[in-house]
Amino acid sequence: MTNSRKAPKILIHWKTIKRFRERVREITARRRGRSLSQVIGELNEFMHGWWNYYGITESFNRLRPLAHWIRRRLRAVIWKHWPPAPLPARRAYRPEGRAYASERRTAKPEWVNS
Repeated sequence: MTNSRKAPKILIHWKTIKRFRERVREITARRRGRSLSQVIGELNEFMHGWWNYYGITESFNRLRPLAHWIRRRLRAVIWKHWPPAPLPARRAYRPEGRAYASERRTAKPEWVNS
């Protein structure tokens, strides 16, 4: 609550935001081995309860970056679920996997020597 007598506002404390972010990190951890639909379901359940409790606050400027941050966390979950590249494609990015790696006499990238 702000210290104003004329127009008091209910604000979210920074520790509350910190706890929210910690819980979202737990839910969207990429090491948990859960499908995207399970992660979204658990995240929706947590966020609905959180929003029902803190929905009367007037600090939307603190909540807007959290929405972007949560979307980024969900993208990371999606990327983690992608299958790895085929073996020849992975070898192409390693210097020892290239056919011309033995011919190269410098540590500089190829585009520098061309």
